Amino acid sequence: MIKKIWSFLYGINGIILIVYTFFVLGTYIVTSKLDLSIKYSIRWLFILLIALVIVCPYILKRLNRVTIKCRENPISNEISIRFFFAFFIIAMMVFLIYWAGYYPGGFYGDQMGQYGQAISNNYDDWHPAFHTLLVYKLPLLLTFGWTGSIILFQIIAFSTAISYAAFALLKHTNKTVAFCYLGIVLLNPSTGNTAMQPTKDATFSIGTLFLVTFAFLIVCSKKRWLSKFRHIIALIVVLSITTLVRHNAMLFTVPYLIAVILYMSKKKAIISIVSFIMIIVMVKGPLYSALNVGGVGKRQVETLGLPMTVIGAVVTNDPESLDAEVLKFAYKVAPKEVWEENYAYGDFNHVKWDPRSNNKVIEEYGAGKVLRYMMSAFSANPRAAIQGLIKLTDPVYTVTDDYSYYETLGAADNEYGIHWTGVEMIRSANNRYTGAVSMMFPHLFMYVGSMMLLLIVSVLSKCKLNSKKDWKKILFAIPILAYNFGTMLLLTGASDSSRFFYYSFITVPILIVLFYLNGNNSNQSFS
Repeated sequence: MIKKIWSFLYGINGIILIVYTFFVLGTYIVTSKLDLSIKYSIRWLFILLIALVIVCPYILKRLNRVTIKCRENPISNEISIRFFFAFFIIAMMVFLIYWAGYYPGGFYGDQMGQYGQAISNNYDDWHPAFHTLLVYKLPLLLTFGWTGSIILFQIIAFSTAISYAAFALLKHTNKTVAFCYLGIVLLNPSTGNTAMQPTKDATFSIGTLFLVTFAFLIVCSKKRWLSKFRHIIALIVVLSITTLVRHNAMLFTVPYLIAVILYMSKKKAIISIVSFIMIIVMVKGPLYSALNVGGVGKRQVETLGLPMTVIGAVVTNDPESLDAEVLKFAYKVAPKEVWEENYAYGDFNHVKWDPRSNNKVIEEYGAGKVLRYMMSAFSANPRAAIQGLIKLTDPVYTVTDDYSYYETLGAADNEYGIHWTGVEMIRSANNRYTGAVSMMFPHLFMYVGSMMLLLIVSVLSKCKLNSKKDWKKILFAIPILAYNFGTMLLLTGASDSSRFFYYSFITVPILIVLFYLNGNNSNQSFS
């Protein structure tokens, strides 16, 4: 009897999917706009659980039969080069249209600050100084100060990464898969909008796309790709750059390094690890010291967004329930009216940037007390606290929310004379297109949660969790999951999600193809 139930549930794989999907859809029920009572919430949660117990194993069993045919005879180098350049030209044409509309690019407050550092040579590490040097200073140096070169260099890098990914898919699958990937990426308005902004998020996306493509080639070539020394160098350089352009990038790059060294010999693994560490140390040590890169001081206000959001949810909806000490702290951070006016947005971010707020209070109290106050808020009003928690974090896992994962591009007032001189008609058309896509195809182009669910389903439908061989592939999915679910705990506002997690839309499809390639443990029994 137990064996039959285990087989019906599709083993541990089915149980994991049931639990994860129950969590994803259950959060929607808990925070439902219908404002269900606890009694009705429990009833709907029970119905949901029963449905998932039936549906999830069935989906995994059906998907286990799906395969993508792996190319047996590699295409010639000449044809490969032709296709790579064809992909590159298509991508560049798309990006150049965006660039024509938003020339010289979307420069906001943060970007203006980094631009100012690049032209004044006075750097700080609030936004990684390495990113400022790579994305701002280098293009300006090479083009004698031409502002437009910043975005031009970025779209060249984006086009190269996208073309390389499509080329890798073509090499090991077929033209249909390669061109479908190219279309999914380039038709996503978030791709063009992201490429027009010289942010660390864009650079991080380019780096992660290269790294995931490397992973695809390593697995498909049965690690022969790593036999070439130039490939090892490329991998370590890209891994180091990706780590240096975001303060939290190690949530992705460290799990990735662990995954990739399992395919290396002991000697290559040691060389790779040592080289990676040396590059990071050399940049953050001697290079930063030579350039007098300033520190950023305490950053607790940037990492305590989640507890502040939970506290804010109770402060706004039920302040009388809070302990006097917690309420005093909250009103020292911001007056009551600031919480009430700004918390309609559902997170701490807008409170943080209100000029009437005093964020130094958070630094003074420290992480320990803030976390304790968060737990007190949970005790005071669990429903409001949970709703605040979900509202902040659900952009990473929701497949039901109406949150739009894009930002309208803009140009901030500045002292450097940077302003849009692009084509207004293109900007207007892009705004309409972005709005239409966010309504018609949100799960494909806008919902990070949909990408996470697809990735998890792909792993669970095609891999045995007790197989060492399968885990060597599964580990390449871990960096995306670790970065997304780790970063969501550091958010100060859900609006940041459109930037932080965009890379998911261009990397997850490659891993899905990898898991469904024929010969990769298809038609297995999980009973």
